[in-house]
Amino acid sequence: MVAFDVERMVRRMVDAGAPRELAVTVADEVEAAVGGLATREDVQLLRAELHEALHAQTWRLVTFGVALAAVVVAAIAGIVAALV
Repeated sequence: MVAFDVERMVRRMVDAGAPRELAVTVADEVEAAVGGLATREDVQLLRAELHEALHAQTWRLVTFGVALAAVVVAAIAGIVAALV
């Protein structure tokens, strides 16, 4: 999650002339708004997980394709053998 320093924002707003109560309220709202945002590390981790899942799915599809091709070849061989 995105790190947000509430105390720093409050201090800067108060130093700029805002009433402390307003500064605290605004800082809390900003923290609530950005608290659920993903960091670059979160996105990189998700990307790695998705890449791994895609690789596994691709391997399953290739395996299924090869097995299906083997069944089709065996069926054709059986039909040819029956006709000869």
